[in-house]
Amino acid sequence: MTFSPIRRKIKSIMGKIKIIIMSVLCMGTIVTFAQNKTISGYTYIDSNNNGIFDKNEKPLMNVSVSNGVDIVQTDKSGKYTLPLFENASIFVIKPSGYISRLSESNIPQFYAFNKPQGSPAYIKNGIAPSQLPEILNFAFYPNKNENNLKVGLLGDPQPKCKDDVFYIGKLVAEQLIDEHFDLVIPLGDIVHNDLSLLEPVKQTLGKIGCVIYPVMGNHDQNYEAENLSFRDEAFKRVFGPSYYAFNYGENSFLVINNIFPDTTTGSTNYIARIDDAQMKFIENYLATLSPETPIFMFMHIPVEQLENKKEFLMLFKDYPNVTAYAGHTHSQYYLDIEKKDGWPHETPLTELVAGAICGSHWQGEKDVFGVPYSLMKDGTPKGYWVMNITNKVKPAPVFKLSGNIPDRQMHIWVPFNYVFEKFSPDDKVIYANIYAGNNNTKVDVQIEGQDKWIPMEKVLEYDSYYNRIMELSKMGIPINKNIHDYKIKEYPSRHLWKAAIPENLPKGIYIVNIKATDPFGLNAKSMALLYVE
Repeated sequence: MTFSPIRRKIKSIMGKIKIIIMSVLCMGTIVTFAQNKTISGYTYIDSNNNGIFDKNEKPLMNVSVSNGVDIVQTDKSGKYTLPLFENASIFVIKPSGYISRLSESNIPQFYAFNKPQGSPAYIKNGIAPSQLPEILNFAFYPNKNENNLKVGLLGDPQPKCKDDVFYIGKLVAEQLIDEHFDLVIPLGDIVHNDLSLLEPVKQTLGKIGCVIYPVMGNHDQNYEAENLSFRDEAFKRVFGPSYYAFNYGENSFLVINNIFPDTTTGSTNYIARIDDAQMKFIENYLATLSPETPIFMFMHIPVEQLENKKEFLMLFKDYPNVTAYAGHTHSQYYLDIEKKDGWPHETPLTELVAGAICGSHWQGEKDVFGVPYSLMKDGTPKGYWVMNITNKVKPAPVFKLSGNIPDRQMHIWVPFNYVFEKFSPDDKVIYANIYAGNNNTKVDVQIEGQDKWIPMEKVLEYDSYYNRIMELSKMGIPINKNIHDYKIKEYPSRHLWKAAIPENLPKGIYIVNIKATDPFGLNAKSMALLYVE
């Protein structure tokens, strides 16, 4: 079919309109076409702690304030002015040396919502109507000792019911209370689809007694949302914006929402992607930093799974000092993201995928206190990571178990000729699962009576303890019926080593010693008894 010049011109214009509409939809959280509305206010030091900017109180200049896309910095009077969009979150980026007021659950109150109508009626656990004042001020309070931070990383808490919230309290909050953290960062999937559990999880983690900076995961989204703007309504109601940034000392922290849902009605599908509005926010935030700034970025789905990974990584072309932290996989590993992957620097971007404090969704045999052991998919016992951040020193995170032996760094599998146990794997191999192991880890084994330490081989196989659970399940032998149902998936371990047992060992009982070291400070030792019949 042929068209007249006029009709071709109309067709071209309509095509451009379609592209603009699609672009706006993809931006999702913020509508960015021309609007005349603005919001203004001041940032200040609330010296009398009354939440009001009084005449005698000191304004804070050079504080970054955002609407989720744009970032402006306050002038010498502490004033800012921003474009105001429908459904926007207006929030400040914490400046070094100061902090916003904390809620009773230790969540920083650094934001306000422009939602005169509240969340749409069909949205579950949404935000109540909130009208912004004509002048929106943000109070700050002095925050000392920011150059040495103890940070806790919690992969996927993911309770499916209130029983699991109790387990979080028992194995995570109670243990971390005594460790005196400065920050704790849950790395997404704070709940498993039941958004009414966000509030009790927040209250439970708040008892740790330090600032909580949450990340949104795919199971934290409003699946019923009809467009991207409303994917995070329940999360925002409980925690605040689902992407944001904050600064401590000479370090900068970036929390990213990389959950991009399929907004087809009733769909629970999603991809890992950072939407256009957020990409612009990140670009604008980086522009406020010096190139040598250490940047710690946190997201739920690992970087390597991003659909727009290369475009995202190129945002850091002037910022080489970046590390990434994620959850999602219910396994843990280190990964170097290199130039071939789109990282624009010679030195790779190191990513830590930090496992899950729920293990495999709080499944498995229970201990004497009624809490499931729940190994992660790679055989790692459930636990969390600790990193100590000091200025200009790259931290070496340490993995700690939730439970009675927090400093254990490995477990060992040796064969045994059971009478009643139904699972009988290879009886000629010793396995060592080094929880924080990576490609730079050196693992050696020594069997009693032998002088030499023998290098173990790094393999990509299933952990034997986890494999036992899978095999018993295939035999129709339930691990524990006293728990909610959830299908456990297989996942090979990326931090597993093995060594063959010498064929000429006489009958007897032998001590097996294993040691693991790496350049990042890992120096772990453990032992097991080997029975040779």
